[in-house]
Amino acid sequence: MLRDDASSSPERIPASAWLGIIPAILVLQPLVLLAIGRPMICTCGAVKLWHGVVQSSENSQHFFDWYSLTHVLHGFWLYFFGWLFLRRTPVAARFVLAVLLESGWEVLENTNFVIDRYRSATVSLDYYGDSVVNSVGDAMSMMTGFALALYSRSGRRSRPSF
Repeated sequence: MLRDDASSSPERIPASAWLGIIPAILVLQPLVLLAIGRPMICTCGAVKLWHGVVQSSENSQHFFDWYSLTHVLHGFWLYFFGWLFLRRTPVAARFVLAVLLESGWEVLENTNFVIDRYRSATVSLDYYGDSVVNSVGDAMSMMTGFALALYSRSGRRSRPSF
């Protein structure tokens, strides 16, 4: 039975326990993407750390691309909304929530429904979704944005901590 007392409040759970959830999320995300038919790597057979050509069939197929910068912004936004609405929740818990939301978004945006909708509403008729590698890179980009927001918020006086 769940108890609603101080011993089960988020403030009592150590940051290391919260942060320990992140590897599970980052393992589950690719497994779900593979289960729904996303390719692990670019169908071109190459794995690049960076692919900088936006108008190409290899866009969203390698670890990082120009869209990775938008995922860094997701990190800033998720940090801001967590700070705004969940101030009493530990930063580590907000970070886990941000990773969960980003990973969930990565799975949702790579469903056939969303891909078909995107293709019908934009000029990207040759877009068939992200590779698993790119999707994980996008989650890592969001985590970087969240960490940068935390660092910039804490200022230079002190080291940011979870």
